Amino acid sequence: MPSSVLGNEAAIRWGRHRAIVLVMLASALVAVAIGLLADASPALLLALMLLYAIAVPADSGSADVGHVG
Repeated sequence: MPSSVLGNEAAIRWGRHRAIVLVMLASALVAVAIGLLADASPALLLALMLLYAIAVPADSGSADVGHVG
């Protein structure tokens, strides 16, 4: 839930399109990092999974923001 709210705030500040692109790019980069580092230490993978768990739902907040102004 907090990441969705942060996505909404990002969309209000920077514009919906830019916020969605940035959040989806971050999500994709973290997903690639998880795949490439699958044999890394569990602590590193846990940190990446936490980032991924924040990045994935953040785009829903960006997409749901209404028109402001």
